[in-house]
Amino acid sequence: TQASKRPTGIFASARRIARLSRRRAPKLDRGKIDVSLSKLPRPAGERVVADEEGRRAVTYYSVVEHAGHRVAWLALMPVTGRTHQLRVHLAASGSPIAGDDLYGPDWREGAATSAERVQLHAAALRLRLAPNTAEVEIRAPLPADFLTGRGARI
Repeated sequence: TQASKRPTGIFASARRIARLSRRRAPKLDRGKIDVSLSKLPRPAGERVVADEEGRRAVTYYSVVEHAGHRVAWLALMPVTGRTHQLRVHLAASGSPIAGDDLYGPDWREGAATSAERVQLHAAALRLRLAPNTAEVEIRAPLPADFLTGRGARI
């Protein structure tokens, strides 16, 4: 299917890759989401929300590839590391991540696409294992269900 096409191009340099459930497309093919976030306690566990009074959170995004009218692959580069930052930023921008039943609309309630799990993957991580050492980069291929679309409801 169109939704199962493997992302190409800038994917190789992405920190995170996501398959989106698009209720509306991002206005730009690349951009910056600069939305502060706060944690809200609740009986079922904490939830993170966009909040002007919260801690600053910044994410850069780029559309890697559109797959049909309702799905897109995004490369995400978080600058800050807030809890659920990518999930909340994309949901707040109107383009929730497929399979995200916590921050995105449930597929039965009109989401364009969903999946059996959150379609967010850490494709590459760069870190220092100790002070004054070289940066190490770790890459992980996309999981099979990302590539095949298995579990996606489109």
